Amino acid sequence: MLVETSNNINKLLIISRFIEGLHLFSKEQVNDNCKRSILRFFFIHIDNLLKIVPRTKNNLFRECLITQKQKKEIERLTKILSKSYDNAYDTIRDKIGAHSQPVDLSSLLKWWHEIDFTTVEVLYEDATNLLSSFSVVNCVKFLPAPDHTPVVLPARSRLSPDVTQPSISTDRLAVMKPNTMAMIACHPSQEKAQLILSIIEFLEIDFEFTSIVEEPTTIYHSTLFEVAWLLAIMDTCSLLDNLFEDTGYDKSLLNYWKEINAAGCHDLEDFLSRRDSEFESSLRNIRNTLAAHIDNEKPFQELYKRYLELDLEALYKYACIFINCFRTACRRDHRTKMFNIHNMPVDGVISVPNWTKPFDN
Repeated sequence: MLVETSNNINKLLIISRFIEGLHLFSKEQVNDNCKRSILRFFFIHIDNLLKIVPRTKNNLFRECLITQKQKKEIERLTKILSKSYDNAYDTIRDKIGAHSQPVDLSSLLKWWHEIDFTTVEVLYEDATNLLSSFSVVNCVKFLPAPDHTPVVLPARSRLSPDVTQPSISTDRLAVMKPNTMAMIACHPSQEKAQLILSIIEFLEIDFEFTSIVEEPTTIYHSTLFEVAWLLAIMDTCSLLDNLFEDTGYDKSLLNYWKEINAAGCHDLEDFLSRRDSEFESSLRNIRNTLAAHIDNEKPFQELYKRYLELDLEALYKYACIFINCFRTACRRDHRTKMFNIHNMPVDGVISVPNWTKPFDN
């Protein structure tokens, strides 16, 4: 087997492990919001699978490691998965998962609710059928599905399925949380701040989940540990981009606040000068070649080595610096103080109408 083909097979193996682990996670007793947040990674790897399979199949055929009939079967199963995926979930992958980008509220509501039991089951079945078609190659041995050792949540965990008391939330996903009063943005600068708050909430879930599956003793928990840290890498990059970088999709919060002369601009500019370009470059390298996408060219061992060498504690501390920067900046102006009441409990209210579609329905 040629080196390129072997590299692609190794990538299929890791994709298989992530898909298996996340499918098991979808059955955990975790609240729907946190479950959907973690399962963003599932859609990234369905997309990775569809991109890596064609080249792998063609290489195997050229090397006479699969027959014409086996090649046709792989193509048939690829079409089934592609039809189920049908680029319909690109919004989840591109604008909620791999990157956090602007999405109008109605579309966001629709696609967030598409992360559900039925969608995961359909894509999982199609993906595993496709992956199993590669088992005809003598040297390809997929690991068996990891034993499902349930995740044990600590007391008062944000991942707990228990219904919380009524609260008010100012992030862009607030209208999709149970028992939650939500703020509807009326200005692009507010929409950008809400987007940043959703990224911060993703990071809080990422980091809490890494501590829950810390020091894993099973393949399943080890897989979830890596999922949570790779999500944290993506979400930290998204946080920095939305705070400071203009893109073809939108302006940064810093430039929005400059336009309205928000007092918090000075804090954002101060923290802009404190960015560590070398550390961020290492993060983006992992984000671009392993976390948000699996690089088609480089060997998997090289990509994975970069992740293993990353100082995870430094990542946590670096993300916290800019989370606290945003919160400090919001306190400076009466127009932005509202973003610091995020997830604040509301006393004297029994319940709030629920617009959330349950994950299992």
